[in-house]
Amino acid sequence: MQIQLNKPYKIVPSMLDVYERHYNVPAALSLVIPTRILGEEVACDVRWKNNEALPVTRHAVFVSENLMPIEPFEDDELYALWKTTTNPFLQE
Repeated sequence: MQIQLNKPYKIVPSMLDVYERHYNVPAALSLVIPTRILGEEVACDVRWKNNEALPVTRHAVFVSENLMPIEPFEDDELYALWKTTTNPFLQE
């Protein structure tokens, strides 16, 4: 799959436990935003909502095949998080 920079992704379900342990993030609730392509891997910002805070882990490395695009209607909370973190002036 061709990864597009600065677009919203999520972790494939089969790899949630691995990335949760490795990066200490709530993987199932995490928005992954690729920022740099590194061959078969991608450096990403990982964001999630924690109450009202929006923590971020920067430069987390993912294998490209372990990411899948976010669907706006299926993943509405992650999509809304992506829209507000990429442009805080956008409102749903």
